[in-house]
Amino acid sequence: SGRLDGYEAEVHQELSRSMPMTPRGVVVPNMLLETRATMTTSNIANVTQSIVRPSAFVDALQPPSAVMAAGATMLSGLEKSIVVPRQTGDATAAFTAEGSAVAESSLTFDSLTLTPKRISATSSYTMESLMQSDPSIDQLIRTSQAWKIGQVLDDNAMGGSGSGANPRGILNTSGINSISTGDTTMTRTEALTALSKLEEDDVPSGNATFLIDPADYAIIAATAVDSGSGVFVIEDNRVLGRNIIQSSLVGNGTVILGDFSYLMIGMFGSTDLVIDPYSSAASAIVKITTHTFADIAVRQPEAFCKIDLS
Repeated sequence: SGRLDGYEAEVHQELSRSMPMTPRGVVVPNMLLETRATMTTSNIANVTQSIVRPSAFVDALQPPSAVMAAGATMLSGLEKSIVVPRQTGDATAAFTAEGSAVAESSLTFDSLTLTPKRISATSSYTMESLMQSDPSIDQLIRTSQAWKIGQVLDDNAMGGSGSGANPRGILNTSGINSISTGDTTMTRTEALTALSKLEEDDVPSGNATFLIDPADYAIIAATAVDSGSGVFVIEDNRVLGRNIIQSSLVGNGTVILGDFSYLMIGMFGSTDLVIDPYSSAASAIVKITTHTFADIAVRQPEAFCKIDLS
């Protein structure tokens, strides 16, 4: 009959007082009608956590060595300054008439000197950071310093000023060849001209390598040899059959062409790693310092050509 009697009627009356009715008569608990704050990772931060994955550690991006990849001559294990003799002038020869004396000629020489020049890097960390870091902060520092020392060596091999403590690199060595393209790209004709500079100085260009800044590489690679062949200056990462190495250390607007076996890099002793937990012991700070001793010399300046893209 739809009527409620006895205990059922009392329960219904109690629920009616504590739970409002919807238009269709469905009972809805009051707690479901109240506005509640949504739980998010920000307001429950104390009960959430992140898991460190050291095996997936992301290293900083580093430019790889360009001059070593190009075939620089490495002299390792040197202990003291060295002097490398270099011949600068040849004897002469000539057809000579019967009974006539040939003119005397002499060879001339000079020398290249490589002396230990120090490349250093230093960083410090607290003992607390060492205890809690994963990967270990001291190993990260050592790896980073090794990378940076390599980059300084590479950078100076290309453009070292030769002043102060800096060695003299290829671009600042007197006697290297140079051309200017007059544009922001390099045409096939200009590449041929640069190669001919080496050949004119009796440096075979077959082993020559182009060092190119990545931004310049993109422009040159898009430069067609002519308007109809569909051939570009750079084909299969080569220019006229010569290898290309891209490096951000070359510098935008400059291409270095050369036979890099004529570049000498002398390494003196071994890398010196100093771990100092003493000087700042009161603050529980450890300092890591890396020293490497090296020098750079160009055996024959004529083996290189600077190409200005301007």
